[in-house]
Amino acid sequence: METARTTSREAPIVGSEPEQSALAEHAGLGVAVLRADGGLVRVSTTLRELTRRWPSVEAWWLDAAGKLSESPPSRCPECQEAQRLGRCVVDLSQGGERQVFELSFTGHRHRSTQAESGQMVLVSDITARQLGEEQQRQQIAELTRARDQALAVSRAKSTFLADMSHELRTPLNAIIGFAEMLVEDAEQLGARHMVADLGKIRMSGTHLLELISTILDLSKVETGKMELEVLEFSIVGLVNRVATMLTPMVAKNRNMLSHTVAQGVDLMIGDETKVKQILFNLLSNAAKFTVDGVIKLEVKALHEDGRDWIVCNVSDSGIGFKADQIENLFQDFYQADMSTTRKYGGTGLGLAIVDRFCKLMEGDVSVTSEPGIGSNFRVKLPRVLGKTRPPGP
Repeated sequence: METARTTSREAPIVGSEPEQSALAEHAGLGVAVLRADGGLVRVSTTLRELTRRWPSVEAWWLDAAGKLSESPPSRCPECQEAQRLGRCVVDLSQGGERQVFELSFTGHRHRSTQAESGQMVLVSDITARQLGEEQQRQQIAELTRARDQALAVSRAKSTFLADMSHELRTPLNAIIGFAEMLVEDAEQLGARHMVADLGKIRMSGTHLLELISTILDLSKVETGKMELEVLEFSIVGLVNRVATMLTPMVAKNRNMLSHTVAQGVDLMIGDETKVKQILFNLLSNAAKFTVDGVIKLEVKALHEDGRDWIVCNVSDSGIGFKADQIENLFQDFYQADMSTTRKYGGTGLGLAIVDRFCKLMEGDVSVTSEPGIGSNFRVKLPRVLGKTRPPGP
């Protein structure tokens, strides 16, 4: 049970004791007048009601006074006697039930018209408020513990994935390498019937390696271990290389890809590899979910908030997304629709990587979309990225 706490000091309230008592009673406050030795001189009807669990008001005051903290003495300006000023909270228990009171000491009342005068105390029952505040603090503490535990689990997961990714990449690289060697041997030996099967082994291994590399990138970003390689590079050259890489994927669904870079937009200082991966992920997504359609990449410059930016818009005429799907698109392993996943495949990591890389490079990504009409992803990155790596999440 906590002892009383003095929460503030206050000057004596102006007005006669009867006036103050009447106001207090009207506000639902109990009133007591104390003698110089601390005993009760007079108590109000409201105070008797507030302390009805005790045998008497005197018994309640005995319990309350025992919990009052010592406060620095204050001299009454009229009689120079010691008096208590300020508010105290006393936490009491009677009959197995807890009751919390706030006591406001207002000083000596020398203008009293009553026969008895002395220090006045205003008493209020704050049990409900106190319990509510304690419950709120407990809930906040529980939420904080849950958050800390979730963060610890997330960090452990990221560390595990990073470690396992390294362990898996080594044998996969060996499988891919041996598959390529066997393809060459089969071609030299004229065993054409084996080339296709060996090609499937190589293709499957390459696909697994790409998935593991993506998971490793996510893990590095989450653990704050992802480093940025800040160099100057040509945006035009980067866009052309990405478009060339995507040619087979775009042609697979009979799509058309157009890319334009605004005049004057050429050099950028940043991490070229991550910018390339951002554009590749967005364009490959567009190519996957668009059939017999048009995919566009438009790059332009923007001056905003006193800084130069590069804005890349990737739009398509594909299946689009519903409003309730858009808010979750950048979450790890999120799939907008299970039927779509079965039809188009994918892991739900591509857009998560885009979002992480944009934030890592002090930029952002946003999306607008309509089902059946298409989507537009807007990436905004600083034209000149500082050499200091931004803090991890």
